[in-house]
Amino acid sequence: MLLDQILEPLVAGGEGTFRMWDWVEGRRTHEIRVPQRAFLIIEGVGVGMPRARELAVLTVFVDAPADERLRRGIARDGEGMLGEWQRWQAIETGHLAAAGLPAAADVVLDGTARIPDK
Repeated sequence: MLLDQILEPLVAGGEGTFRMWDWVEGRRTHEIRVPQRAFLIIEGVGVGMPRARELAVLTVFVDAPADERLRRGIARDGEGMLGEWQRWQAIETGHLAAAGLPAAADVVLDGTARIPDK
């Protein structure tokens, strides 16, 4: 979806569109338009895949220990998503290795670093 519906149409000068995935409902819901713009920040594991990196100006990989990622995911998504997070963490290392991440990223950030409050 990232390539076919967003990145490649944008590179071709068009507009991207995709249907948002609702983890609670387990289905795609409303459509999101992605118009041409000066820059676009995309978050998620798909953006680190080799073909997506070819179309990106910069790939940033944010790293943090598994227990911290799980804690943050549950804090954001709720306890009802615990099983989904555990399922993902069981395959995550292989997925990232197949994509060549984090070694192929332009920048690797420490996801446990805290930015001081102003």
